[in-house]
Order: sequence, then C-alpha cells, then structure tokens
Amino acid sequence: MRSRVRIPAPRLIIDVKADLSGLTVLAESGEQETILGAARGSLEPWPVWTCPDPVLMTDTARIGALAPGLRDAVHALYSTYPRTVRFDGVEVSWSPNVYPRVWCPSIDTVFFARALKPYAAAASSVAEIGCGSGFLTKYALTHGTSITRAVASDINLDALACARDALAGLSHSASVSLVCPQPDDPTIGFAGSFDVIFCNPPYIPRPGMRNDNPYEGLDLIAKLARQGRSMLADGGVLLLNISSLSGAEPERWLAENGWAVRELDRLTVPLKVNAVTSGVTPESRSWLEYLRERGLVPGREGYEYWHDLRMLECVPT
Repeated sequence: MRSRVRIPAPRLIIDVKADLSGLTVLAESGEQETILGAARGSLEPWPVWTCPDPVLMTDTARIGALAPGLRDAVHALYSTYPRTVRFDGVEVSWSPNVYPRVWCPSIDTVFFARALKPYAAAASSVAEIGCGSGFLTKYALTHGTSITRAVASDINLDALACARDALAGLSHSASVSLVCPQPDDPTIGFAGSFDVIFCNPPYIPRPGMRNDNPYEGLDLIAKLARQGRSMLADGGVLLLNISSLSGAEPERWLAENGWAVRELDRLTVPLKVNAVTSGVTPESRSWLEYLRERGLVPGREGYEYWHDLRMLECVPT
C-alpha cells in the first residue's frame, strides 16, 4: 500500500439525513468566498442547497432545474475536491486526485449503512468485502461498540489507502485489519470467522467480463454464495446489496448453496453509470441493450433508466 497522503481540508460537504429524507450541500470557508461571493468565509460550513428524498449524491437533473445562479454555484461546488460525505454520525473525505479508481461514498453506500446499523450494533466481529472508501467499515465500528475485531478487504490498493485514512481518527478498541486478497483466494483474504460479513458488490451484469477485473458484473456475488458460509461464525449473517438488474441469478445461487434470503429494504434510483448509459461507444451501446432486456425501468425525472437497489440478509440454513 502506498504511503499516507495528507488529504486537504474538504471544500464540499454532502450531509445526508439518517432516514434518507434529505441531502444538504454545504460549502466550506474558501468556497464561501470564491464561489458564493462572501467577503470573509465562516468557520462553519454554509448550507447551499437541500435536495429532498435524494436518489443520487450528485443529482445533475435536479441541480439543472435550479435557478440559474444557484445551479451554477452548486455545479461549481461539486467540481471542487476533496469532498466529505456525512451520514448518521460518520463522515469520510474523498478526492479522485488522492484516491484514483476509488468510488466516493454514494447513495447505495448510505442505503446500505441504514440496513447495516442494527447488525453492527449486535456484532463482536465484522468483515467487509470490497471496502472502497472505507465508509461502511467506519460506520460499522462507529455503531458497533461491542465489535472487537474488524477486517476490510479490497483488491484495489488505492481503496485500502482511502479506508485506512478514513479509519485513522476513529476512537475504537477493536482490532482492525486491512487486507488485499488475490482474486483466486477462497477466503477473500480473511482468517477466522465473523458475526457479520457485508459487501456492496458490483451488481450490474454485462454481456462480457473484462480480464482485468475479476469482480466485475456478478462474479463476486456468485463467489460469496459459494464460499461465504465458511467465513461466518455460528449464527452469522451475510449482508448484500444487489440491483433489480442482477436478475434472478443472485438469489438462485444463494438458494443452491444453502442460504435463506430476506429482503430488508429497497430503493429505486437512476442508473447513472456513464460507461453504461453514455451510448457513445459500441461497448456502451451493447451493455445498455443487454440491460434493457433485463428490466431497466423507463426514464423519468431527468434520467433515462432506473433500477431498484435491494438489501438482502443471507443466513445459512
């Protein structure tokens, strides 16, 4: 893993309510002056725009419908880095310049966190597969005061660096490990068993997989269906977030491998993945046509396609 890089102070804060009923964009001191025109910036962040019932962290359609001056100011704020995402007492700062190829915490991150909270509170050991920014591991430790052991894994070293920095200031007595597994490792880099394993995996299928990413499409879900039971303690649970576009395969794989599955929550959101929806390249057009056949919801409210996020509780039978 690369050496620690000091991430600058945040310029944009995205604050999401714990019940997902609202999202507020706030500007820090420097942006209060340079973007909003204040004579002197305040030490306290300024709320600039509130989006009710958010379905995206960056809702370009709703932003585009604002009054022109406010629209342009919000767009300008979103172009600044680093940004901080806050949700239910947890915050993580992120910049693509510091953590390339790492996703900023998104709407499915906080959707997952809401479902994770009671499981983390009751657990003594947790593990995250594909930790990305580290937000969910930090959230589990923040709300899981009885946790004594936590492991976060990712095949991307930049993601592990982001997770390490996110966890650096957390006051918790748990033993926390960050691991980078090999793609063919049946344990996914874990040693021992866990009360709760959680994973927000790639969930958009595609007609062909790329050789440089073994966890693209639905492959990681299939791997967890086959191997996840061996990583759980007695009475343990696997938490997954999948998409309605995933089709019937994930639940079929889970059933075939002895899992009882219960849907915990559902959220309808736009499909906003440029590599899928741009339609500019032959690959994008092929992928989009493939997903149309798998049940993309017709567009509304500024987005061409929508899908359902589904939080699943998976328990060995």
